[in-house]
Amino acid sequence: MSADNTVVVLITQGDASPEYRVRHIQVKENLTEEPNYPTGNPVLNREYLLRLFGDAPTIVDSVEAYREAVKLADSTLVLEYGIEVIDCRDVDFPTG
Repeated sequence: MSADNTVVVLITQGDASPEYRVRHIQVKENLTEEPNYPTGNPVLNREYLLRLFGDAPTIVDSVEAYREAVKLADSTLVLEYGIEVIDCRDVDFPTG
């Protein structure tokens, strides 16, 4: 049986520098508009990204974001895809 899960570090653009959001997610294929794309760069599903990460705590330090990802990964019994980074600096996210 497949766990089909991953911990994602999402990088978005803040006012002056990158911001990071970390989440444990299921069914990573939903992150793209065409989940079964054969090759090339997939088109990210912005609505789904906002739903998953819009209310995630904003971390401004990359090292702290990766520490949080490792902590989350270590606390997950089965993590099929490990930790993944998605650079999504062109997506507008709500600010606190």
